[in-house]
Amino acid sequence: MATPRPARTLEAASRAAAETRTAKRARTDVRATVSTVPQSGPQQYSVTDVIAGLMAAGSILLSFIATGFGVILTIEPRPALLAPVAAIVAFVAARMSVRYQRLALAAVFTSMVAFVVGMSLAVITKHPII
Repeated sequence: MATPRPARTLEAASRAAAETRTAKRARTDVRATVSTVPQSGPQQYSVTDVIAGLMAAGSILLSFIATGFGVILTIEPRPALLAPVAAIVAFVAARMSVRYQRLALAAVFTSMVAFVVGMSLAVITKHPII
């Protein structure tokens, strides 16, 4: 049979355990742990990515001018020249960067629509095609 411990020993032991828990809590940080991702590889923008994005955006701008917005802006739109150039610029931008391939795809589709709409408007309004 176990011998009963005196009350003072139990009190002192529980007080020491409480002090230990308090000390551990004081040392631990209550904030959540945060991990960082190294800035290397495909998560970092490069100069090529930026240039490809600007080329795709420029291709969309050329497509809008070829569509007929050039008449509104008092720029002479030539859809037979501008729309294929816009498509070529978009293809080059898509090949340059993986990050902006979706934007370049949208630029290619925009240039195709711009060619059809721009040629139709040029014929209807009797503006020069080439």
